[in-house]
Amino acid sequence: MRRAFLPGARYRGLRPRGPGRAARRRRTTLRGRPPPVPARARPAPHAVGEQGARLVRRRLRRTGGRQAVLLPLSAGLLRGGGAAPGRAHRVLRLRLDPERHGGRAPVIGVVVPTLDEAARLQPLLDDLRRVVVPLDIVVADGGSSDGTPAVAQAAGARAIAATRGRARQLNAGAEAARGQWLLFLHADCRLPPLARRALLSALVDEADLQAAVFRFAVDLEPPAKGFIERGQRLRQALFGLSYGDQGLLVRRELFQSAGGFPDIPIMEDVAMIRCLKRRGVTIRTLPAALLTSGRRYRERGVIKTWLHHTLLISLYLAGVSPRRLARLRRAEPSPVPASRSPTR
Repeated sequence: MRRAFLPGARYRGLRPRGPGRAARRRRTTLRGRPPPVPARARPAPHAVGEQGARLVRRRLRRTGGRQAVLLPLSAGLLRGGGAAPGRAHRVLRLRLDPERHGGRAPVIGVVVPTLDEAARLQPLLDDLRRVVVPLDIVVADGGSSDGTPAVAQAAGARAIAATRGRARQLNAGAEAARGQWLLFLHADCRLPPLARRALLSALVDEADLQAAVFRFAVDLEPPAKGFIERGQRLRQALFGLSYGDQGLLVRRELFQSAGGFPDIPIMEDVAMIRCLKRRGVTIRTLPAALLTSGRRYRERGVIKTWLHHTLLISLYLAGVSPRRLARLRRAEPSPVPASRSPTR
């Protein structure tokens, strides 16, 4: 039976069996029959977004945490786009040693120091639950009176009591946290999807990675957002330092060999970065941003707050004692909670 084709129809799905190259290339379709609709493809294990995250969690449950198929790590995906045409993407596997770490051992120990952060902690814990590798989230509380430990425990994190003081809380949380890696975060920051993918990429794609930080972003409206972010990039270029607002991912053994955070009242994050650099450690900047709260800038003014933080950093690098800097910080109106380090 000979097939009849509609002239002028533009559809590639079927080709007429007429002679000649031109006929084979003609875009045609069958008369009275709609074009075939391709079946919806099942999501691949390396699919991006929440769909891919669900598949990876399913694999983790099925294998008891010993093996997980992770997301593709191409630059295009980290920018939020889909798979580039014709580009082969790797499916990477994270393997844990069951004899050393147990069935579902955490890969990253997340340390979050807090002081009266009950109203701001929940969004970060929600973001961390979407990370597809096992985490041990430790909230090191410095004596909150607003129920911060209860909020942390209700979200599945562990809350420990620590001596008040940011450096002491960070060190106490690092000692309690389990995992081959340690990730230090502020209580009111956010870990967006691109940052979560960049974190996974750093874990499995960089065999020689020792420490890393995220890019800086702040949740302000333009033009204040652009001013603060460009100012931070300028300071980082001038001083060669990253700050606590960018988080810190570091191997546990490296953190322990460095002696942890120095017991100083301010600038403990800058001191840790300088210590790692003196040891010859390359601190990589991940290709995604950690979203920092802009509440201090909104409360005190964008330019005033930025200049105050820049002054503190400059004085510290010039050799001024952290205790004197802490007194200068306390002179600033509306002091911030201890869970935040005003060094940015």
